[in-house]
Amino acid sequence: MRFLRLGMGTLMAIQFFQTSDKLVGLIGAFLLYQALFNKGCCGANGCATSPKNTNNNNIEDIKFEEIK
Repeated sequence: MRFLRLGMGTLMAIQFFQTSDKLVGLIGAFLLYQALFNKGCCGANGCATSPKNTNNNNIEDIKFEEIK
């Protein structure tokens, strides 16, 4: 993702200098900032979830009932 942001940001920055479109320049600068400083919308690893804590100490016997 970092290289994708770097490539898109670079292309948008070049497009900004060619056409002087401020919106393209703003988006390009934002993508370059994200790529260079490894920041995302949620921060570094902000979208990662913590693993679910499972407690395997409470193992219960399962009783089955046969149905005919």
